[in-house]
Amino acid sequence: MVPPHYHAIKDKDIQEIPLEDGKLRLLAGKFDGMRGYTGSYQPLDYYDIHLIPTGTLSSRQNTTALLWSLHYRERPSSRGN
Repeated sequence: MVPPHYHAIKDKDIQEIPLEDGKLRLLAGKFDGMRGYTGSYQPLDYYDIHLIPTGTLSSRQNTTALLWSLHYRERPSSRGN
């Protein structure tokens, strides 16, 4: 085993890539020929993806992906503004 390792990824180091239906922030790994931080032991592509409500994004074949979705809907102000 190797000792644990942590690498901070700062906002200034994150590439923002425009997509047809939104944008992709490349946190680690690679996307469409661009490279972000790459760890020493585990190849990992890690993205922060922002899509319009009807947007889509395709992935490569034979790829395992873990996705979670955050949905934000603005609520009416309770102050009556």
